Parts: sequence; C-alpha cells; structure tokens
Amino acid sequence: MTNKRQLPTALSVVSLVFLVLGFIALIQMVYGAMGGSLRFQFNVFGFWIYFGLRRFSTGWRTCALVLIWVQLIVMPIAIVFSITSGFLPSAIVDLAIFFLELWMYRVLTRPDNRSLFYDELEVPTLSH
Repeated sequence: MTNKRQLPTALSVVSLVFLVLGFIALIQMVYGAMGGSLRFQFNVFGFWIYFGLRRFSTGWRTCALVLIWVQLIVMPIAIVFSITSGFLPSAIVDLAIFFLELWMYRVLTRPDNRSLFYDELEVPTLSH
C-alpha cells in the first residue's frame, strides 16, 4: 500500500528555488572554467535537492537545511561587508537573499512539512 503525499505549494517553491540556484551555480562553474578558473559551487546540489524534496527524501531535506544554514551565516557577513565597502545595492540584494533563506528554512522545518519526510513512526520528537 502506497501513501500518496501532496506536495504543498510552499515546499514546491522551495524546491524550485534550489533548482534555479543549481542552474546558476552550473553556469558560474562553466563560465569560470572557460576563463581558466575551476571553482566548485555548492549550490549545484540544488539539482538533486529539487528532486529530493519533491520525493520527500530526508537526506536531501537535510542537505537543503545545511546549505540554508551556511547561507544564514554567510549573508550577514556579506551584508556588513557590502555596507562598509559602500556597495549599498549589493547589501540590499544580500538582505533579500537572507530573508528568502529564512523563509525557506521555515518552510522546511514547519511541523506539517517536516512530517511529510518521515513515516508516522519515524517523526522525530523534541523532548523537554
């Protein structure tokens, strides 16, 4: 017996954001390689995260959360750097990305969405 779970709209949007980030990372990697610079972009995992979130894979949800956590740490530093360097437009973009990442984190950690990634008996509980 299979349990068909409906993909919530917000979770679908989060997965699409990761897919777009994956394409951007791939383009940056190819463009850099053509210029003689080989740089790995972690956002290239967005391709797999996209499909993993849509399949309710706990592993790819964890990977998505790790990438979001890294961004939530890096973006405030980038914002401060942009402001102190006089690049206000860049700071505004960084701030928008920071709030997008916060929203994505919230979508992935909301109890109703989180429970989609676990069978009923596997749902982790927080004990106090």
